[in-house]
Amino acid sequence: GMLNGEFTNEQAELLAKRMRKEGKDVEGQVPAGIRLTTGRVPAADEVAKDTAFIASLKIKHGLSEAAALAQYALLLLNANEFVYLD
Repeated sequence: GMLNGEFTNEQAELLAKRMRKEGKDVEGQVPAGIRLTTGRVPAADEVAKDTAFIASLKIKHGLSEAAALAQYALLLLNANEFVYLD
């Protein structure tokens, strides 16, 4: 339900929209998304890996920048760090 559900996908679109407002490019949007979903500042290597993941979504699957960011936002909303509180 979380990965394929309509509600979660809508929320991912809204999160991606907010990430686009908070960062002018993917390198600024990724840290914003991590901060918004986990409440922490990500490490530089995490940002680099996630930025590369978004680039691979665009290349391998032919997604637009907005669609790739929305898929990344969906990943953030499904991450254990977001779903489960410590």
